[in-house]
Amino acid sequence: MKIAVLTRRYGYNYGSSLQAYAMRLMLEGLGHKVTVLNYDEFSQHPTWKIKPTLRNIVVPILCFLGKLGLNNNIIYNAKIESEQKIKFRIFDRNNICPTKTRLYSSHQLKNAINGMDACICGSDQIWNPLIFDKHFFLDFCDKGEVRKIAYAPSFGVSKILNNKDDIKKYLSDFNHISVREKQGQTIIKNLIGSIFPVVLDPTLMIRADVWKKLMQIPNVKLPKRYIACYFLGHNYIPQEIISSILKQLDCEIVNITTFRTTNDIKGIQLDNLSPLEFIYAIDKASYVLTDSFHATVFSILFHTSFYSFCKHKKSDENNENSRLISLLSLFNLESRYVDDNDMEMKLEKINFEECDKKLDILRTYSYDFINKALM
Repeated sequence: MKIAVLTRRYGYNYGSSLQAYAMRLMLEGLGHKVTVLNYDEFSQHPTWKIKPTLRNIVVPILCFLGKLGLNNNIIYNAKIESEQKIKFRIFDRNNICPTKTRLYSSHQLKNAINGMDACICGSDQIWNPLIFDKHFFLDFCDKGEVRKIAYAPSFGVSKILNNKDDIKKYLSDFNHISVREKQGQTIIKNLIGSIFPVVLDPTLMIRADVWKKLMQIPNVKLPKRYIACYFLGHNYIPQEIISSILKQLDCEIVNITTFRTTNDIKGIQLDNLSPLEFIYAIDKASYVLTDSFHATVFSILFHTSFYSFCKHKKSDENNENSRLISLLSLFNLESRYVDDNDMEMKLEKINFEECDKKLDILRTYSYDFINKALM
C-alpha cells in the first residue's frame, strides 16, 4: 500500500526527528511504501519564520568570524548551532527521506498525495492547540478518495482552551483515529462524544535491538559511569536533586543540550549530538534525568534507570506535563515522575522485565489498530 505521512520534523528536536523516522520504519516493516511529506511547518504561522530567518543570516557570519580567529561564547555557540543543524539535516535526508519538494499549502499537499492509498498524520504534538495547524488534521484529504488515519497524535496539553470548533470539525472527518495519551482520548470524547484507542508512540514500536544497531557513537569520549541530563524546559531544573543523585551514584554528569535548550547544569557538555548519537548517550548512561517524553521512551526501551521531571509548573494551565504522566502510567512507572514539589529522590530499581511484558502487549494492540486501519 502507498502511504503518505504528515508529521512534525522541524525544530531540531531529537524526539520529533526520531518519531518521524520510527513512523517510516514501522510502516515499511509492515510492507508498505512510505512517503513523508516535506511540509513547511511555518506556512500557517508566517511570524514564526522571523527568528529562524534571522538566525540563518547571523549564524554563518559569526562562524566566519570564528574562522578568522575571533573567539567568544557567542561565536562558539554559533559554531555549535551550525554543526548541529547540519547533523539534523543529514539525519532528515538519509533516514526520514521526505519529498524533495517543500510543501506549503493545502493545494500542494493534496497534489502530493495523488495516487496514495492512505494518508497518516502523527505522531508527536501535531494537534497541540497552542500551535494549531489545520493541515495536521489532514484538511487536504478527501476520506472518500484516500484513507485518513491519525496514528498516535498528541495534543500536548490536558485540556483545549482554543480552536475547539475547528478541531471538532476536523476530527469528525477521519476514517480512523488513535491518540498517544489518555488525556487526548478524553479531549476527543468531550469534543465529539467518541472514544478512540490509545496507542504507542512510533519510537516504542521499534524494538530496542533495532535502535541499538542504528545508533551512532558520539565523537566524544564518555565516562564509564555517568548520569545523562537532558532538559528541554527552563522552569524547573532540579539542581539539588541532581547533586543528591550524583553523590549516591558516585559518577559523572553528562549534560545533553541543543542550541535551543541550553542550561547551566555543570559537567561534561554534549551540545552537538545527532539524533542517533543522542540515543547512544541514553543507552550507555547509568542513570537518566530528564523532562523529555522521548528521553523517557528510550530510557524504558534501553533499560536505563531514570527519573522524569515536570517540564512546567502545575499551576500553568497550558502545561504539557500530562504527556509524561500518561506515558509512565502505561508501564506502571508513575513513581518515576517528579513534580516541582519533590526535593529528594531514592534510587529504587525499575522492574524492566515487567515493562517489557507490558510493551509487548501494547505493541500488539497498536499494530492491531494500524493494520485494521489500513485493511
